[in-house]
Amino acid sequence: MGISDYIRGLRTLIGTELLLLPSATTAIFDEAGRLLVGRSVDTGRWIMIGGAIDPGESPAAAAIREAREETGLTVGVTSLIGVYSGPDFEVMYPNGDRTLYVISLFEARPLSGTPIPDGEELSELVYVTQEEAFALPMAPVSRFLTERSFARDRQY
Repeated sequence: MGISDYIRGLRTLIGTELLLLPSATTAIFDEAGRLLVGRSVDTGRWIMIGGAIDPGESPAAAAIREAREETGLTVGVTSLIGVYSGPDFEVMYPNGDRTLYVISLFEARPLSGTPIPDGEELSELVYVTQEEAFALPMAPVSRFLTERSFARDRQY
């Protein structure tokens, strides 16, 4: 889906200045306890499933929506793993846009569908074990969220 109309509108007002943005990430686990990750079209790195929370949308609803948009899966949220932010969660995009994410990380299970990458944000999807995940090339924030997902330590 890329950038929403809401964020595009904000960017017309603030340009590339830092934007604090609530987002939701979904740790989708299969029955074998493997985590679903996707390869980013933009960077080629492996990331978790998620994105910005739309105005009027709850974090859990955003997590479910993002999972459907990016993977084709219908998921059910089972728990909140944690809420994370701070200097390590700032991203500068190739166009110069700066964003500081506040990420609500949810655990979820697939309810229906087959994982199919959307082709716009993700080029591949794969379920991985913890060991396999840590061997993949990931940005530091993605690695942190992957660690928290497997630990399921509920740190807020």
